Amino acid sequence: MLLHDDFEVWYGFREATVPPPDHFEFEIHLGPDDCGEIAYRPDYPSDETPRWECRFHWPEERRSKLHALMVEHTVFDSRSITPPDEDTAGGALESMEVSSDGRSFNYPWRPPGPVPPDVADEVRSSVPAYIWSQLEEKQREYGQT
Repeated sequence: MLLHDDFEVWYGFREATVPPPDHFEFEIHLGPDDCGEIAYRPDYPSDETPRWECRFHWPEERRSKLHALMVEHTVFDSRSITPPDEDTAGGALESMEVSSDGRSFNYPWRPPGPVPPDVADEVRSSVPAYIWSQLEEKQREYGQT
């Protein structure tokens, strides 16, 4: 499968149901060009919870690598996406939606696993390490307030 100009990825992660300040959530958006963005919440969503957003460069070689992993793990085959389990209360959750060649493929919110771990790792590592460090520091500061 060819890497198309409309290749775009949305990945979300919610930490398990744990007391503050240990809960966090983030969403990563990659593409359809060479831009990426992460939106991070250091707590359960509310009107008082900050939302930190960082944009970053997503180079062509990272796009190609992620696309190749998705081909290898049959992400572009809707038959490989299993329906969500009903018993997901309390644990960590992730979801992913991918668009390519005018088609969308959706992995609904569920415990980590259905999104191939290699793919999830590559999406997460697309966010530069210095941004993760900044977010972790902000998370620590938030937990001390």
